[in-house]
Amino acid sequence: MLSKQIAIDRSFSASLIEILKQNDCKAAATLTAAWTDLQWHTAKFVVQTHGIAPLFYKLCSLSGAYDNFNPAFQGYISEQYYLNQARINKVEVTLQGILEQSSLKPMAVMPLKGALLVADYYEDAALRPMSDIDLLVKPEDVANAGQILSERGYCLVEDSFHHVQYMLPGKPVSMNGEHPDNPLVIELHKEVNWPIGHLDYDITDLLWQNAENGFLGYEYAFKPSEDDLLMMLACHCARNQYEGQMRAIQLYDLKLVAESLDHGQWVSLIKKAEKSGFYWVLYSALHTTDRFLGLDASVMTELNNLTNVPGKFKHLIKSQSLDTVIADNEYKTLYYRLSSGDMRNKKVLLSLYEYILNQVRYSNQLQWFEPGRETFRAIMNLMKPSRGKKEKWGWFIASFGSWVITPLAQLFLAVGGQGLREKILETLRSKLLKQSYYTESLKG
Repeated sequence: MLSKQIAIDRSFSASLIEILKQNDCKAAATLTAAWTDLQWHTAKFVVQTHGIAPLFYKLCSLSGAYDNFNPAFQGYISEQYYLNQARINKVEVTLQGILEQSSLKPMAVMPLKGALLVADYYEDAALRPMSDIDLLVKPEDVANAGQILSERGYCLVEDSFHHVQYMLPGKPVSMNGEHPDNPLVIELHKEVNWPIGHLDYDITDLLWQNAENGFLGYEYAFKPSEDDLLMMLACHCARNQYEGQMRAIQLYDLKLVAESLDHGQWVSLIKKAEKSGFYWVLYSALHTTDRFLGLDASVMTELNNLTNVPGKFKHLIKSQSLDTVIADNEYKTLYYRLSSGDMRNKKVLLSLYEYILNQVRYSNQLQWFEPGRETFRAIMNLMKPSRGKKEKWGWFIASFGSWVITPLAQLFLAVGGQGLREKILETLRSKLLKQSYYTESLKG
């Protein structure tokens, strides 16, 4: 019965990811020996949300840890590996077709994130899930790139200042992880900029300045230098940490790239980070990677050369629980899964959960800034009613919530401190996970 299941505490996700870090059969057996059905259900949800189900299958099969897993969990991660293998095969064919056509134009294209990592860093491409293909193009080439995609059957779904998004027609075949027949999204990026609050981290010019052509054998297909690639991944990861949307697969990406750099590349990277003010994001992303997945000692030695990172910020990054930097990602995945299913009649309750989660996230975000002017600007940025809030709630409610409720909530959370924020996250997560487990049990 559900009432007899052990509650999921705030350390569960970190414990599961620790299995990847240790990759040890005995350690996995000890950790999972007494897990309940609810905990195995949560494990399935965690590896799906964090994009590590295929990686979990491969590494744990090699170490023998796989043999200690619940049969349902074994089946899920093995299925995810083979489904993702089929999906990546499709992605690679699509990418090569796009690069071939763009080289005929000719038009410079730079694949980003997963498309680069699968080709150059993962020994087995099936270990790295890809829901989309990210391509950096020059602003003047966006129309030509869009034409290539349109000719391949892709439809325009979003056109914003930062990127243009295309997708093949159709609905997802599966929402439970990777599937080769889920529609592939292609994003054309005009710039690579991941703002953190009111601070911009735009590395577009840097990526183009040091890019190398000839990626996958195509003359006009470019890839960034290795140190610039690590900078880009760090910016993306730090942004997601700030938003509570970090995924464990991002940390694994960072680990692979960081451990491949030589001393000369580190010297170049540290110099660029100090000069551009990006030392914050580099410190945040790589120290978080070291905490939860571990990095070679040589990498941490190189990172010690970052001299401008404030002591308060170092303490924040070292003290943040994994739950804090993944909260928005995990909780909202559960929220949307439940809101479209058997809990759609409880939308008011789910909306309340979402509102509380957002307030905790805002409070966590304020910890990233130096006291004084920076924090004041961050507060003003958080209190400004967004366009989305106005469209969803109306001008009056959105303004009242932003200018009255949010300041009061932030004062309450500031007094309660990090312990209160993490306890709220733990409670919300536990409630949603139990409902998710109950819903799945009814279906099964």
